[in-house]
Amino acid sequence: AYTQVSKSFMDDNLKLQGSLRYDKNENFEGQLSPRISAVGTVSGNHNFRGSFQRGFRIPTTQDQFIDLDVVTRRLVGSNSLLVNRYNFSPQNTYTTESVQRARATGNTADFELESRVDDEFKTEKVNTFEVGYKGLFMDGRLLIDAYYYYSRYSDFIAEIDFTQAIPNGLTGAKVNDSDAVRQQIIDGSVRTQRFGFDINADGNVESQGWALQVDYTLNGGYFIGGNVAFNELISQADLLAQGFRAAYNTPKYRYNLKVG
Repeated sequence: AYTQVSKSFMDDNLKLQGSLRYDKNENFEGQLSPRISAVGTVSGNHNFRGSFQRGFRIPTTQDQFIDLDVVTRRLVGSNSLLVNRYNFSPQNTYTTESVQRARATGNTADFELESRVDDEFKTEKVNTFEVGYKGLFMDGRLLIDAYYYYSRYSDFIAEIDFTQAIPNGLTGAKVNDSDAVRQQIIDGSVRTQRFGFDINADGNVESQGWALQVDYTLNGGYFIGGNVAFNELISQADLLAQGFRAAYNTPKYRYNLKVG
């Protein structure tokens, strides 16, 4: 469901707009995503804009249902069907780092349980603030467009890495003697499987970015121009400290040059 309202003031030199959208997926709670924006025009050729919007990301079908061996580990979706299939629980899954450390020291006390496999898997939310400017100079030959944004995510979706004795954490009597299972993992008498699994990160995750575009019209219908953009995951270090792969899939700087 979606609704939008807009209103102009000051001879169309100030435009306000607001919208509200509702989405529902059968595996997750309903989501509201509001947006408000304002655009002001000065001297006909100079436009200033600002906006706030709240968005969300429903985990993809791959995030929920993948079950794929990628050699280094097995990627498993964060859905109750697969969690039950592999018997993931805070009692039989260990952080991969702690398993490697225990094997190196031979000390079962070095194992750390990965309790987050039991957390509810939620949609990712983001609140974004943006300000921008677009204007014409030199009798309309020169166009400048620029913006800055700041985003704050909650329930940020990221991947954790853990290890489990197989099959399925050694269900039954063996799993009740966890120290014995840990010793068997250390001495190699039971096999283990390493998994990649998506969960929601704790706290807020912040990002920011800006971009600048410049176009210049030459005589004879030709033009030259270019743009540069910067994007940064401010909370990258915090996510790594929690043991996540952030998957923030963009370089810090991108640029284009053009002639047409």
